[in-house]
Amino acid sequence: MKKILFPVLGLVLALGLALPMAAGANAVPEVVVTTDIISGPDPVTVGVEATWEIEITVTVSGGDVQDVVVQDGMGADLDDIVLGTPSQGTANAAKRGKGRMGATMVTWDVGDLIDGATETLVVSVTTGVNPRGKHEFTSPDLEHELDGGASATYWYEDTEYESLETAPVSVEVIEVL
Repeated sequence: MKKILFPVLGLVLALGLALPMAAGANAVPEVVVTTDIISGPDPVTVGVEATWEIEITVTVSGGDVQDVVVQDGMGADLDDIVLGTPSQGTANAAKRGKGRMGATMVTWDVGDLIDGATETLVVSVTTGVNPRGKHEFTSPDLEHELDGGASATYWYEDTEYESLETAPVSVEVIEVL
């Protein structure tokens, strides 16, 4: 095996081909977004008003990053979306679409983060009232999504990157007979 490895290595170097870098050398920092329900009912009863607090957390490791922006789409069947004060940066919520069909996009402009930083934003959401005057949710569901999953974009060394998207935050909806 050694006899093959050294000639191949010599050929690679002679041709000026790049070799994979050792782990950690000039690695891109990792930005991780998590979402968790920190208060509210689970399960929730069909047709009953309910409010949840969802905590969005962003953490960076492996280096400093710039211009971090987190987005999380809240379900169209939720109203009264109230943003807490973020631990860093600014946040807003904007309705996308018309009427009951439009979800609300929460956009959190976190800004620059140093290696090891963790920042949080709490979002309060309440079940909406449908056109018939009934509170959502109107039917049982094992995993009703309150959001569509959150992700972040960020910059490192003049290149934009995107974090992995979180799994949607969901609750069980039950019918009491």
